[in-house]
Amino acid sequence: SEPHLLNHFNIKPREYFLQITRFEPENNPLLTIQAFNRLQTDKKLVLIGGAKYLSRYAKKILLTQDKRVILPGFIYDKNLLRELLTNCLAYIHGNEAGGTNPALLQAMGCGALVIARDVIFNREVLRHAGLYYEKKIDDLVEKMSWVINNEPYLESFRKRAQEIIASDYQWDHVVNRYEALLFQLALNK
Repeated sequence: SEPHLLNHFNIKPREYFLQITRFEPENNPLLTIQAFNRLQTDKKLVLIGGAKYLSRYAKKILLTQDKRVILPGFIYDKNLLRELLTNCLAYIHGNEAGGTNPALLQAMGCGALVIARDVIFNREVLRHAGLYYEKKIDDLVEKMSWVINNEPYLESFRKRAQEIIASDYQWDHVVNRYEALLFQLALNK
């Protein structure tokens, strides 16, 4: 069945890139827009999020002139977010600071093809189930173009991401690993 919540943004499944993030430099939403602006495509970019305070950086994002870019602000509706993640052509994960990111896990669990910033903690989570880009506009343009031109190959990435989530990021698995760690620590005392 056709995802009905997408109609709110006038988008269709697999016809848009998606990024959900705070508008902060370490999350690279401006880089995503700059790369997308260079693409010759009728696909769209849905950039969900915003900034608590309207910094100069956030203003640059909000001033984009590209009519293909949709900036709905923050969205908290879980059903809408799930539908957006499940149906995007690719999810851009620009975070380059921190550790295991819940947004990355959620995108993977929804079966989104992820194009992630090439940093160690994103590689530790996503592994071989996505694409990686350097902090360069041209590199992200190249990865986005590859996705547009290689749609038949994308499903295998999506399935691998869901398999990683199913095997390593379920509560039973996490609890068992913590129990094993605590048991090992107790033995070493």
